Amino acid sequence: MSSAKKISFLRSLINSVIAVSIGVVIAVALAEVVTRFAMPIFPGMHKLDKDGNGLDIHNVDPNSVYRQFSEEFDALTTINKDGYRIPTAKDNKPDIVFIGDSFTYGQGLSDDDTFVMKYCTKEKLSCMNLGVPGYGTIDAVERLETFLTEKQVQPRKVYLVMLAMTSYLGAGNDLYDNIKIVEARNDPQGNKHEESESTLRKISNKILQVSNLARVIKFHFAPIIKKAFVVAPEENLLQEGLELTKQQLNKLQALSKKHNFEFEVVLIHPVQDISRGSHQETFKAIQAISPIKVIPTAKLFEPNPNDYYFSFDGHFNKAGSDKMVELFLSLD
Repeated sequence: MSSAKKISFLRSLINSVIAVSIGVVIAVALAEVVTRFAMPIFPGMHKLDKDGNGLDIHNVDPNSVYRQFSEEFDALTTINKDGYRIPTAKDNKPDIVFIGDSFTYGQGLSDDDTFVMKYCTKEKLSCMNLGVPGYGTIDAVERLETFLTEKQVQPRKVYLVMLAMTSYLGAGNDLYDNIKIVEARNDPQGNKHEESESTLRKISNKILQVSNLARVIKFHFAPIIKKAFVVAPEENLLQEGLELTKQQLNKLQALSKKHNFEFEVVLIHPVQDISRGSHQETFKAIQAISPIKVIPTAKLFEPNPNDYYFSFDGHFNKAGSDKMVELFLSLD
């Protein structure tokens, strides 16, 4: 092929690539516009009062009732006078106190559908649900300690419900949350851990905030996306998270001896840990740092874990909550 023909071919190829690229950009832009009108999806979960006005998602005021609202749920949520989600314990000597994060709290579920409410109502137990969205193990154990010391709560048993995934800390929040909690306390202005998985999570969250098309895609294909996009943590980061979590499990054991209650550690997983088959790896890592036998849950949700989690939101749906009730009933 002569030089002139080569140059002509390259020009044609470049023009074709440019034309295709422009076509793709136009198609994506058009799809963005169409989905905003035909299938608008609002990002994340919102807190609304009874009149539909927005509330600060991070504030949980005592004696309040609000709605957790998203594309997947509209959940009535009641916080009692002592600042925790119902059920309300009969006195300061509850049968069971549950501690943990948003899975324990029951994000996306109405009061009567949380596994804490269902289980305690079925067994006629006096219970406290001290779960708080966004909490790591450090926060959960500290909140329990506050109720033990300041409110003089004397539980018979405490269940710590942990969420973990060792092959992607961005999904198994407890380990990574514990790192960030300590980091923030040691250096409030610092930002030590800007690892690749954290960057991936920030980028994906930003895209979901600005693009309705991205939200539509996630809404319909979230299980596939979650299963595919997993970034393994650096080993030193994983070990740091495990060590900090180990310290809290040992602290919980010390509190149990001091305040004379039994405790159990229940391990739950983000849906992709189960669908990818990496949950055994997570379980072994958590069992290795726990002073007592850890109660596994992954088999409850096999072989179809997607049936038990909200697709977009990622927390337990009603079916998942029911499975957790089955677990606690089996432990009686």
